[in-house]
Amino acid sequence: MRIAIFISILVGGVMSHVQSQDVRGRVIDRADQHALEFCAISIRDIRDSTLTGGDVSREDGSFVIENLPVGSYYAVVEFLGYTPRRISGITLTANETFDLGTIEMTSGRNVLDEIVVTGKNASSSHELEKQIYTPSAFASAQGGNAIEALRNLPSLSVNGEGEITLRGSAGFTLLLDGKAIQADPLVMLNQLPSNSIERIEVITTPSARYDP
Repeated sequence: MRIAIFISILVGGVMSHVQSQDVRGRVIDRADQHALEFCAISIRDIRDSTLTGGDVSREDGSFVIENLPVGSYYAVVEFLGYTPRRISGITLTANETFDLGTIEMTSGRNVLDEIVVTGKNASSSHELEKQIYTPSAFASAQGGNAIEALRNLPSLSVNGEGEITLRGSAGFTLLLDGKAIQADPLVMLNQLPSNSIERIEVITTPSARYDP
């Protein structure tokens, strides 16, 4: 008799253990009806909003939350860029699968239509043998000549008479498109509009390809 009672209790425990209450559904975009992957779905107790279970939607938008206790719940569906959805009226009885059906999500009002990134070239860059400057990056040089552009370079000094010194030395060679200029540098630079200059290279440690 005791053995029969023991077996009866054991079987009853197994039957109680295999009871399963599930919530399932599918999440889509309301506008174009395509499935939404990685939506967060949470099931909360209607009495105190305690989180009871959750899942993340799959590639086809489907989800299933298994092994929920018998009770009354509401679901919250959330996805970045979309207005959260709350779905009430979920009551689970023993061994019941509650199907929420197709849940349509609406894009939030604050979602950006597009992001435009604008930028500009750096005003200077440094290499092993030279420093490169972009005259167009200097607002004070716009509309002037090459001398005005050189005034903005940290390694060069231009006095009131337009004389140029490189780190205190007036001995330098002017190259125009890589070719040495034999004429007076001041005359050439005063006649050269800064808007026509693509870049200025200050070569402080010239390599063997330059004429000493």
